[in-house]
Amino acid sequence: MSEKQELIFALDIGTRSVIGVVGCAEKNGLRVLAIERQDHETRAMVDGQIQNINLVAQVAAAVRERLEQKVGQPLREVCVAAAGRSLKTQAAEYEMTLPSGQLIDGEVIAKLETEAINCAEQQFESAEDGDNRLYYLVGYSVTGYELDHYPMSSLLDHRGGQIKVSVIATFLPSEVVESLCMAMNKAGMEVASLTLEPIAAMNLIIPPQLRLLNLALVDIGAGTSDIAISSSGSVVGYTMATIAGDEITEAIMKQYLLDFGTAEQIKLAMHDQQPITFTDILGLEHTVTVEELEQVTDQAAHALSHEICEGVRALNKTAPSAIFLVGGGSQLGQLKQYVSEELEMEPSRVAVGSSNAGTMVRTEDDAYDLKSPDLATPLGIALSAAQHMTSGGLHITVNGRRANLFRSDQLNIRDVLMMNGYHYRDFIGRSGRNLSFEVDGHRKVIRGGQSQPAELTRNGEEASLSDRVRAGDDLRFVPAQSGRDATACVRDVVPGLSAQTIYLDGQEIPVGLRAQRNDAWASADDPVENGDEIITIRIATLEDLIGVYDLTLPIWRNGEKCLCDAPLAEGDHIETKAPEGYEEEAVDPVEQQPTDVPAELEQAQAPEQQNEGLHIWLNGKPLTLQLDAQHSVYRLLDLLQYTGIDFDNLQNEVCLEINGQSAPFQQALAMGDQVKIYEKPREAGLIEHE
Repeated sequence: MSEKQELIFALDIGTRSVIGVVGCAEKNGLRVLAIERQDHETRAMVDGQIQNINLVAQVAAAVRERLEQKVGQPLREVCVAAAGRSLKTQAAEYEMTLPSGQLIDGEVIAKLETEAINCAEQQFESAEDGDNRLYYLVGYSVTGYELDHYPMSSLLDHRGGQIKVSVIATFLPSEVVESLCMAMNKAGMEVASLTLEPIAAMNLIIPPQLRLLNLALVDIGAGTSDIAISSSGSVVGYTMATIAGDEITEAIMKQYLLDFGTAEQIKLAMHDQQPITFTDILGLEHTVTVEELEQVTDQAAHALSHEICEGVRALNKTAPSAIFLVGGGSQLGQLKQYVSEELEMEPSRVAVGSSNAGTMVRTEDDAYDLKSPDLATPLGIALSAAQHMTSGGLHITVNGRRANLFRSDQLNIRDVLMMNGYHYRDFIGRSGRNLSFEVDGHRKVIRGGQSQPAELTRNGEEASLSDRVRAGDDLRFVPAQSGRDATACVRDVVPGLSAQTIYLDGQEIPVGLRAQRNDAWASADDPVENGDEIITIRIATLEDLIGVYDLTLPIWRNGEKCLCDAPLAEGDHIETKAPEGYEEEAVDPVEQQPTDVPAELEQAQAPEQQNEGLHIWLNGKPLTLQLDAQHSVYRLLDLLQYTGIDFDNLQNEVCLEINGQSAPFQQALAMGDQVKIYEKPREAGLIEHE
């Protein structure tokens, strides 16, 4: 090739071989100039994933060098595809409500899809599958839109109130992507774009104009079988089958005692339908027919077919209208029959290879069979690049660094950023979370901090996430900064918390204005959480202290017995038992002490009880009753005269309580009892009958 031209260079890094394609972008697709392939000498890849980077780099470099000789130009920028069993997908959907009559433009659709992708990321990250590896979002497909609950192929320029999108997002472990890029760098190449193998093959075999049909594509490689489904104009799902062509090779190995390489050659030779002669590891020569080999591989072929059909059913729920089998493993004779039987499809609806390839790619070299099933992926990679290539090459930079690009369709800026490690939360900063709680039954809210929006430019000019990228674009992106979540401690929401301290039975406790958080005492520095219930309690007097801590009389304050309410002071020592060495002084009876005591209450008084008073609380006020020879025991009925209740003209029921419990008139009183005697108010609307 004498004339310099802009070339597309694609490599398919397969489990068994590396296939390189060089071509030129044309109006209707791709013109192929050269194809080269080389097998791995050892198993440098397992299940589509690179195990030995150096060995893969050597094979890739050898393929590149032979292609350079053919086209007469250096090839340094390469388009590749990622595969492997670690590919995972996550379906998600998102619905938005729009103002009445709003026009649905590109920005609205971009926000809708971005929110759906965010949902997919969150669901994927929260899945408990025991896999702690870092995954990249490498692409997504829109599987459907809805406008006011009606399915739509597009929302652009419509008007409505409710819009919805369904997506399937695809994730790959970071090591899969990084090892692929490292192998290319070691081979003297720079990755210009990345795509997924099932998407690449789909672009070739099932072009967009055919995707209105429900079709399945199965790319059967050596280590993996890639499955993609189209319907209603888009790719609606893709996955990986867990077995592939190596299962067939291994069956031949075991049956005839062969090394892997010899068994692989025999598998490939089955396509010619001629007897095959080979020598086993013992030196014995064998000649077998294709029919004999098919019997040997029958069980493995059935297993491969079953795995493929299970993958198709998982994505499509039922059999598709047609299935295209491509890749080196698709040429196994029994496979087409077994797939059609298991899915209950007409054999004519299961095709090996595709005639559609000729509509998208062409060549002037008769040596290249572009319809060969094993060329679907490498040609698809090159075609994907050709369809989106513009002048200026495939360079796109993000903050000064070459971007990794997974090509599935025309890319917008949001796609590029997400393919290079940014997430939804980097695009749209969230305001900090509000803090909501209650103080004394009143709801309080502290607002979270405001967010800082993201900054985005393309080639020095302000840009939008929905803008389509072009080759050569230089993107500058500063992620959004979310606002701080609202925080507070108890002192912030209960002003005036007291720092006064007293000692209760030797234990230091704060008094004054105090707070309980969710029924537990709170300190001033305790954090407030959403939903907290805070109540304030003032402990300013002795009576407050007795009520809060459920103390009983008598009590001692600073060594002296207290029988009445009094303000608390800093450093007070409150004791519920008499201090050591304390001597009781005689206490005069209260003025209301009764003069006439029923004879049945008279009991002998022990000498040590003489002149000792009975200290109780009546309706919240202290009361001391004289204990002597005439009164050694007091009962509830002895207190009636101190209540102020007119028992001769009662209008309501009288309630009797001791220490919060209902009690009879004959209940004996004990030191420190909390007594309540009161009339029960008549309930509204209650009619009493005689």
